[in-house]
This record gives sequence, structure tokens and C-alpha cells, in this order.
Amino acid sequence: MGIVELVEYGGVRSNVRVIKIGSEELSEDTIRDFKREIKPYEGSSLVLDLSGVTFVDSSGLAGLITFLRDVHAQNQDLRFTGLTRDVARLFKLVRIDRIFEIYPTVEEAVRSYGPRLEVIGRQ
Repeated sequence: MGIVELVEYGGVRSNVRVIKIGSEELSEDTIRDFKREIKPYEGSSLVLDLSGVTFVDSSGLAGLITFLRDVHAQNQDLRFTGLTRDVARLFKLVRIDRIFEIYPTVEEAVRSYGPRLEVIGRQ
């Protein structure tokens, strides 16, 4: 099993892919794997579910920032959800919570892209 688990959402106005990170930590190695596995979903609006992540090191933070920049360069958007207490504290401490759009639930993050979204499948 890879580092990402995909749940697709689609609707009349949006094509949103929810990506759940399948690792407890985000580090240089897991970010590298994540970026490789996420390539097929480029061009989609993304929700990154970090509910299983309990540790993020400096290279993990840098990787997330770089990924956000890359997504924005493609005129796409990225939302975050499912932050554990420790990850939320870290994001606040380094003020990364000011540049990431963070939502308390997957559903709220998906809804933030627009109305009429529905689950269309799991992979």
C-alpha cells in the first residue's frame, strides 16, 4: 500500500479529490513518496486529510509548502483537514496555519469548493 488513499468527489461545479495520508509521519522520505503518488491527480482540486499523521518534521513542512506552491502554480486549490492536536499546534507555532486553508472535517473542506458535491467512488 502506498502513502496516499484516494476518495473522489465530483459535482456539477467541482472535481475534488480527497487524499488521505497513509503514514503517521511526514518527513523527507514520505513527502517524496507522496509527491510521486499524487502526480496522477494533478489538475484536480485537492483536500489533504492528515488525520493519521502524528509527526511532521521540518522537511515535511517544507514539502507541504512546496506542494501548495506547485498546486497554486497550476491554478488549482488545496485544503487541509484532520489535523491532530500535535500537528495543529506545530502548524500554529510556525504560523503555517496562516497560509494553509484548514477545515475541521473532510466534508467541510470538500463543501468549501462549492455546492452539489457527492461521493462518486473509492479507489
